[in-house]
Amino acid sequence: MSTLLDAKLLSRFSLQDMLSFLGYKTQEWMQVNARPGWNVFVSTESLSSKELEIALPAFEDVHTTPVYLASALDLLSSVYEEEPEIIAQRIEKYDSDVLYVRNLNTEQSESLPLEIASRQVYELRNLVRHSTNQEIRKLPYDLMAHSTEAERIVHHYRFGHTFRGSFGFLIESPLMHKEEVAFQRGFDRAIKENAPLSRRVMERLARGLSFARDSVRSNSPAPMVQNYIEGFNANMCSSILNLSLGGQIPLEYRILWSPVLQTVPDVADEPPIIIDDLAIGYIRQAEEQLRNAVENLTIEARGLVKELGSTDDPLGSKAERTVVIRWLNNPYSRRTSTLAMTLGAEAYVLADEAHMSWDVVLVEGQLKRTSKGWVLENPRNFRVENEQWHTRDELT
Repeated sequence: MSTLLDAKLLSRFSLQDMLSFLGYKTQEWMQVNARPGWNVFVSTESLSSKELEIALPAFEDVHTTPVYLASALDLLSSVYEEEPEIIAQRIEKYDSDVLYVRNLNTEQSESLPLEIASRQVYELRNLVRHSTNQEIRKLPYDLMAHSTEAERIVHHYRFGHTFRGSFGFLIESPLMHKEEVAFQRGFDRAIKENAPLSRRVMERLARGLSFARDSVRSNSPAPMVQNYIEGFNANMCSSILNLSLGGQIPLEYRILWSPVLQTVPDVADEPPIIIDDLAIGYIRQAEEQLRNAVENLTIEARGLVKELGSTDDPLGSKAERTVVIRWLNNPYSRRTSTLAMTLGAEAYVLADEAHMSWDVVLVEGQLKRTSKGWVLENPRNFRVENEQWHTRDELT
């Protein structure tokens, strides 16, 4: 059936949207010279061995424009082998990356219990936040789990309309305002190195989902665990688990990439990915392994001794000797923070001396975040840094 009969579908995008969409897909459509009042695009060999043509008027006309848009939509749907609804979405949101999350096997396709919808929207926010932090920090498990950059991206992303069929959510990541898009038409598209953080966050989501699919195919969480630097870390795994309510609701994920920016090849043509109870099992295993990787990871902390305390004679065998340093190389924050630890008698004396002379100290151990702040467990190799010079900011 021609989309000409679907007025609601055609109303979702304008003639200018269609022109911009085709104008940015320069590898597949080339605009050729045409008589005044018309825009003509022909397909390139990379799209079709047979030359295809789309003719569109230069100006809107309430009577004739829908006919040309419907014809173009039908052709694009056939060429790309996608439903007209998806093609219309690509055209309407040509200046945004769009993430679809569709609930499968729900009792009603047009609605969802409010409690479930509320939890999923909240977890989508967390997923974007964790993806942003992972793009910046690249840790197997992020103990901090928040940052200024993540909050900025969360505010940048938009919650779109749900779509027809099984109930689902739509998250948009605008790449630029449409006025800016129109102004920049004809300029070279950005390459990966210049891609904005919002695009890289979405690419990370796509890779993580593909690694989850690979885990199902290989019957192992290894593809996710081994590729956490490019895909999901433990925090992102947790959000994916929570979105599915621990596996109660299978979800389908699909990402539509804006043609405004060149898409990196490894995620450019990914089909929809379904996260069902089988995938959830491997995601749960990956989350546990990635968490354990951090808990067993030894770090070297650098700082200035800020506080010392002992429950008894510091040199006695019964004393619990606590030292707090101003942590200068916290990988989870750009601001200095405190790090507490319990030391042996010899290291405690060294810490006291470093405190008196304001020497920078180094110590190794396993990092843990508690309700009271950062704690270094099993501290060892406590020593004064060889380089005695430090900045004014570190001393104040």
